[in-house]
Amino acid sequence: MPQPPTNDRSEPSEKTLSSGAIEVVFSWRHDRWHHAVHLRRTDGSRAASCLEMAPAAATDDPQWPSSPPLVELAEMTLPQGPALLGVGLAGKSHYSVSITAEPEGTLLFEFACRLATPAGWLGSTYVMGENGASLPILIEPVGSAAVLRGTTEPDWPHGSRMLQIVPGSTDDNREESRQKGSTVQWGYRLRIAQTA
Repeated sequence: MPQPPTNDRSEPSEKTLSSGAIEVVFSWRHDRWHHAVHLRRTDGSRAASCLEMAPAAATDDPQWPSSPPLVELAEMTLPQGPALLGVGLAGKSHYSVSITAEPEGTLLFEFACRLATPAGWLGSTYVMGENGASLPILIEPVGSAAVLRGTTEPDWPHGSRMLQIVPGSTDDNREESRQKGSTVQWGYRLRIAQTA
């Protein structure tokens, strides 16, 4: 008879993916992978995070968390280069992500959620670094699959320093595309903002 899985994590508690001077760092916290985006200095050390996955707020619905809850994360080498692939579950809906290192200092994030019930909140929520007004990272939606919006909700622990990336195409917002059995996708690229 097979043994039940244990809670011991034999895998590393940190996984990274970088392209040029931009790096995403995943660390295991409590029951899921948490991530932050950093710039790397010329000496190879990490600068303070520019974007960090927002912590769960008291108002979060556990079935529809503020960011996809990833519980498995694998390092892969794809034909286009290194990548991280992750999966998770909230409520009865399944989440997945692929993060690939693209040339010229760019990371591509592609998320999907397979809905087992009609969708509630879907998207990715970040806390911007201390100097959020001059974010050194450029966030580019992939096609029409994402909309960027800041939030100033007073119940968020970090107030107006929040950034949300949500499915944004007309097709994704149609009632039938967010019903049980459908898959909703959103994606974005992160790159270093060019200074003038």
